[in-house]
Amino acid sequence: MNVVANFFFMQINQCTQNRAKWYEFFSGIAVWTPKIRNFCDQPELFIIYLPQVSILYQSYHHQSKSWESARSGEYTFQIFLKNDLLLASVSSDDRKVLLLTEYRCQVPVSSAELLDLCRKEVPLFSATYRKVKVIPGAFEFSLLPAKVFNRNHTRELASILISEDDRGRHVAFAELAGGDAVAVYTFPETLRQKLREAYGNVEYIPFCQSATAMAMASNGNASKSLFVNIFQGHFVLTGIRAGKLHLCNAYPYSGPTDIVYFLQLVADILGFSGEFMPVVVTGEFEPDSQLILQLKKHIPGIRIPGKELATAFEDGPGSPPAWKYAFMTW
Repeated sequence: MNVVANFFFMQINQCTQNRAKWYEFFSGIAVWTPKIRNFCDQPELFIIYLPQVSILYQSYHHQSKSWESARSGEYTFQIFLKNDLLLASVSSDDRKVLLLTEYRCQVPVSSAELLDLCRKEVPLFSATYRKVKVIPGAFEFSLLPAKVFNRNHTRELASILISEDDRGRHVAFAELAGGDAVAVYTFPETLRQKLREAYGNVEYIPFCQSATAMAMASNGNASKSLFVNIFQGHFVLTGIRAGKLHLCNAYPYSGPTDIVYFLQLVADILGFSGEFMPVVVTGEFEPDSQLILQLKKHIPGIRIPGKELATAFEDGPGSPPAWKYAFMTW
């Protein structure tokens, strides 16, 4: 029944955009009963007879023993939105993650539509919080080094790099690495309006801010390090040298060879040894996935972090995989 209901749901979604499609859709089944022809002119009558089937599903959930839903007003709520993926975390004042959840959709939707679905169907998203933070997952950003570009010229240069054109993208700025760089980034204006309506005053965090903070904190005493955050279709590469941020860029990829290429290119720019390249890899993958196995063949220095990124999660066998979700804690 779920398969049939999903099929009808998707057909109705398409047909409501064009009345002519209703006649086309029902022409094959109108012989079932003469009454069904009446629905072609009043599609809303047909919808009420369908089972209530949600296209939203929860793909991961972690809840600590310290979580108390009644205290949401004391917590910080953080959201990461990328295409049909929505990650949400709730943390306490000491930055300990109390709850972490992941939602996806069975059909392609925009980030704004996914947020709407979550707010309608999941009480967690309609609760009141002390602070709300949002990490846009568009990965459209540029870093401008403060020692090269005067702050007064940053906005002028940003208008050249990224324009607020008819794509409806909002341009924003964030200071990174203790003032060493300014991030220029974008996110959809429709999504920004949805977030304002839902939560009022929202703090936006470009992904490069989370990536660089995580890289700087995890670098330790290493003189040179590369940090890679992998997501479906894109990865973010951060280079640290002598404890300073030297590079943070997003690249598209279709397979491991693309990631290897950019890693080697950036390694040459940062002056890494050709024999050994220390690379910390985090993101949307499993440690035994073919992607990681292939990367390890080409880059022996690859390492998936463990305890150094898990400090924001409670200890125990049920703790979230740090390499996958640690960026939500910065």
